[in-house]
Amino acid sequence: MNFDYLTEAISKGNWFWLWLYLSEKYGLRVSKNFYHYTDINGFIGIIGRCEFWLSHLRYMNDTSEYIEGENICKNSIEKLLPKVCDEQKKILLELQSLLSKDKSAGLFPFSRTDVFSLSFTRDRDSLDMWRGYGKNSGICIGFDINKCNSLPGIALVLKEQYKKDTENKSLEEIAPKNERLFSAFNVIYDNKLKEALIADVLDIGLKFYKKNVIKEQALQFMTDSLFFAFPFLKTNGFKNEKECRFIDNILADSHLNKSSNIQYRERNGIILPYIKYQIVDRNCKPILKWPISEIIVGPCLRQNDLANSIKYFLLKQGYSELANKVVLSDIPYAPFR
Repeated sequence: MNFDYLTEAISKGNWFWLWLYLSEKYGLRVSKNFYHYTDINGFIGIIGRCEFWLSHLRYMNDTSEYIEGENICKNSIEKLLPKVCDEQKKILLELQSLLSKDKSAGLFPFSRTDVFSLSFTRDRDSLDMWRGYGKNSGICIGFDINKCNSLPGIALVLKEQYKKDTENKSLEEIAPKNERLFSAFNVIYDNKLKEALIADVLDIGLKFYKKNVIKEQALQFMTDSLFFAFPFLKTNGFKNEKECRFIDNILADSHLNKSSNIQYRERNGIILPYIKYQIVDRNCKPILKWPISEIIVGPCLRQNDLANSIKYFLLKQGYSELANKVVLSDIPYAPFR
C-alpha cells in the first residue's frame, strides 16, 4: 500500500489521490489482461474505424446502476451521524443532500445524470457472455495490460474533439491534447467491500475538513470522490460478469452537455444514448500497433467461417500480426440447439 496517496489526499483534499489510494486498497486497478466482448459490427467499428462507443449507464442491464453506491452512502451517513460532533453532523447532512444533485460540487465536477461506460471483463472465455450473442456472432478482444501501459500504448480522445484537433493538420502536427489513458478499473460487487470503500471516503473527507475547516472545500472533495466511485459499485447479482470499466462522467469541458457529442441508437426496444471515443496511441497519433493479446471467436453457427472472415478483414486493414492472434473459443457450446 502506498500511503503517500492517502497523505496527499488528506492534506490537499484531492479526489484523484484518494482514488489512487482506494484503487490500491480495494484492488480496483486492473493488473492483468482484460477483455471486451462485442458483435461483428462492434468489432469492425473498433478495429476498422478505431472507435469505442460508451453507453449511458442508466440504460444498461442493471437497473440499479449508480443508485447502488448512492444508497449505500446515504445509509452509511445515517449510521455515522450519532458518532460525530455537531460540526461534522452539519457537513454530513449537507453532503447527503448533495448526493441527489446533477453534479458534484468540485471545480471540475462529475456528472450524476450523464455517466457513460465502456465495459470489459477479466473473464477470457465466458459461456455467460457468449450466450448473449446468440447464433450469429460473438467476438472477444483481449488487451495486453503491459502493452497498454507502455509506449506507444493506447489512449482515448473524445471523437468530436479528435476531429477538431486533427482538422487540416498533418500527422506530425497533431499534438497530444485531451487524451485519456486507456485505464479500466474493476467493479466491486461484494457488499462489505462497497460499504468499507464508502466509509473510507467519508472518514478521509472528515479528516480533511478537520485539517482545513473550510466546509465548501471538504464538500467538493467528498462529492467529487463519491461521484467518481459510484459507477464502480454494482449489485452482487452481476458478479459473474467480473466486469471492469472505463467511465466518462466528466463535466470539466462540458462535453456531455453538447448535443453533438451524444449519439443515439436503438437497442432492445429503447433509445440508447452513447458517446464515441477515438482510439489513438499515447502520443495522440493514429494507432498503428494494437496492444491486443488475442481475438477469440465465440461459439456460433459458422464459427470457422467467422474466424476466417476476421482474419481476412484484419489482413486488408494492414494488421497481419492481429490476424495471427485469432483463435476459437474453447467452450463446446451449441447456441442453435
